[in-house]
Amino acid sequence: YNATISACERGDQWQLALLIFSAMPDSIGMEQSIVSFNSLLQAVHDKPCGAAIFKLAIDRGVYAHLHQLGPSFLDLHDLSPGAALLAVRWWLAKVVPEQLASDPTRLTLVTGWGRGRKGWDTTDVKAAVAGLLDDLQLPRLPESNPGRLVLDATQLE
Repeated sequence: YNATISACERGDQWQLALLIFSAMPDSIGMEQSIVSFNSLLQAVHDKPCGAAIFKLAIDRGVYAHLHQLGPSFLDLHDLSPGAALLAVRWWLAKVVPEQLASDPTRLTLVTGWGRGRKGWDTTDVKAAVAGLLDDLQLPRLPESNPGRLVLDATQLE
């Protein structure tokens, strides 16, 4: 199922990917996993249903690790670029406003820098997230760790 959903994403058949994903729990004990959600969210991250599917994954605890480093961090390890983009949008809308009340100076997005990426995997979470932050014109701070992007929280409203 997961490979078929990924193939649908690569073929720009997001509706078919959604249909296959929705049929998973009913078929021979297959459960929707982080791999399933990553594959589907890669296909639908830019579609109107993307945010709702990401919220479903959050509600099911699929991405429970996102705040394992604390609420001023967003850990994007193990997410597809599409899932990471939706995670960043969710974090900026739902988590960051509460964090700003405690007056942080930095908000950190942990993307990793590709060491764990498989040889056949050409996706780049950091590049996708950096592009989104640039599109949103969010101020960043220099960071020596190549697997992190840091927002200047003092410049956020």
